[in-house]
Amino acid sequence: MASWDLATTNEITIQSWWSDWPDALPAIPLKKTNLCVVDADRREGIDGVAQVTGLGPLGPHSRIATPSGGLHLVFAQPDPPISKLNWCEGVEILGTSCLLTCYDLDELRFPHVAPRAVLSEMFRRPKAVERKSVERNLINKEGLETPSQGVLVADLTSALRKMDVRDWRGEHDEWFALMAACAYFGITCDDFVAWSISDPYYASDGALIRRKWRSLKPKHGGALMAALKARGIKVNRADGQLIDEVSPTEPELEPKPTRPNLRRADARINSAIDAIDRDPTERCLFWAACLCAEIVHECKLKPTQIVELIEKNVSITPLQKTLGKEGIRRTIVNAFRHVEEKLLTEPNDGQRGELKWE
Repeated sequence: MASWDLATTNEITIQSWWSDWPDALPAIPLKKTNLCVVDADRREGIDGVAQVTGLGPLGPHSRIATPSGGLHLVFAQPDPPISKLNWCEGVEILGTSCLLTCYDLDELRFPHVAPRAVLSEMFRRPKAVERKSVERNLINKEGLETPSQGVLVADLTSALRKMDVRDWRGEHDEWFALMAACAYFGITCDDFVAWSISDPYYASDGALIRRKWRSLKPKHGGALMAALKARGIKVNRADGQLIDEVSPTEPELEPKPTRPNLRRADARINSAIDAIDRDPTERCLFWAACLCAEIVHECKLKPTQIVELIEKNVSITPLQKTLGKEGIRRTIVNAFRHVEEKLLTEPNDGQRGELKWE
């Protein structure tokens, strides 16, 4: 129930957490343990367990059944370590960027004698070539439609719907760039969310996608145009001209930010808010708000805007019932005040820090 960054082996701290959340399960940040996990799920007709059973000798490893009927196979990390990988439908390889929920601590400690096997080579790359890679590699080969032959649609929203959303499964950065490009061209949030959740894998993520959409600051539509061009999809404008490439007047690259690393700041703030979704407690809210306050100071953002952003997103979590609107705001403001007081006592290049609440 505590934030990932607060993970500890301190017995007193753990006892305190369990007194607060007696029904919680322990979890392990895999980055700190040099472990990685083959996570096989059974859901919506997809049987990941069947994909990993019967693969032959894998060496000594932990084999943990999950409550949903899935399976965790726990190995030692290879070199170089894996962060996260979609091995095939229903099977993910969880590594340094992931958290492992401990459903069976005794089994997790197995093997007791033999060294734990390093993750098998077969799991270090996708089991099969991704469909989108196949499409890219087979463009212009016999039997496939080429971009010059094309698919003609009436508008960009129709063009988006013509693309297979599964091509972006597990590719967050590419999907996020596509979302920004869609916003740049005026495709609505509702249309983009509907297209995104048409992939059953993300069917329950509509609220999260809407929140990410609200954080967008689109600069150009290059990602959408590139995706359409790769699939031979063209848009017939009302004036008869085709939209099939990025306009020469559009910047291909975002201009350099005038303030420190603003794109990274947005990502860090969103990550902090996402942590509250995973752990909707006052403790996590305070921690996330402190982190956002530090980012505000570092990037010279307006505190009031970030406070309102946190409030808006937290209002759809269980904290709305446990703390209420006033309690949520009080916790956030206290966190910002805590960071402000800390900054005032830590000189920065000879000057005292402060948050400007304009």
